[in-house]
Amino acid sequence: MSDITIEKKLELMQQIRARNEQNRFDMSRREQIIYGRTATNPYSEPERTWDNNLTMDVADEEEEFQTFPLRILLSLALFLVIIICDLSGKSFMGINASQCFHAIAVDYESSITAWVDAASENTSIP
Repeated sequence: MSDITIEKKLELMQQIRARNEQNRFDMSRREQIIYGRTATNPYSEPERTWDNNLTMDVADEEEEFQTFPLRILLSLALFLVIIICDLSGKSFMGINASQCFHAIAVDYESSITAWVDAASENTSIP
């Protein structure tokens, strides 16, 4: 290891960088073919590295509005409304709690099977 000169190290670094650049060019061409990017110059986009991709993904996730907590909160509130309506005997928007329980208890498997069978009969294979 000690017999490698600085010139050899610099030459190796240059080869590594050239190969990295070639790999990135190949990857951008493949992305253009697969995903239909229309950029004529594959390097027209900002330079992206693995570190940049990780930080960009985290930033994108932080900027998006997360609806999952809101959906959980709304479903919990609806569940509590059904329970309160059942205990008090009142209805919510004209729907009794017994109607909700009946809709939940219905076995939809037979109707789904019938629908799938009907859909498959209407589909003809040429």
